[in-house]
Amino acid sequence: MKKLMVLYFSLAMTPAFAQDQELLNQAVEEMTAGDLTAAAQEAVKTLASAAKDRILIRDIFSAEIKGPQGQTVGTVENLAVIPGGQIVAALVETAQGRTIAVPFKAVKVARAAGKLALSLPVGLSELEGMEALQSLTGELGD
Repeated sequence: MKKLMVLYFSLAMTPAFAQDQELLNQAVEEMTAGDLTAAAQEAVKTLASAAKDRILIRDIFSAEIKGPQGQTVGTVENLAVIPGGQIVAALVETAQGRTIAVPFKAVKVARAAGKLALSLPVGLSELEGMEALQSLTGELGD
């Protein structure tokens, strides 16, 4: 069974982040039923206003990622997510069976003809040669 998400905490566990996360956790613990209702109503409004643009995480899994010339780089196999829900990296499996972690900030996510389209600013050969991506991949290794 595929893992749905990798929760990877050390990517952003600076003292300031840890303190912010602690405050966030405390606020959630102190949430009342009324607060939860208000949060749900806000989420409904947000989703309704962005209905045509919303993307579910499950839509990203197994999505193909292409390079700038439309060549296939690989398929999204997993995501690295930090507390608070921020997607930090996509773990991409290449056709050769190698896994490369790419910063999610570099992934362009769009809809084309009703279908999800993911792309990167560089191709596979460039990705494989980037030392920073090799470090990121190593950091996220199982």
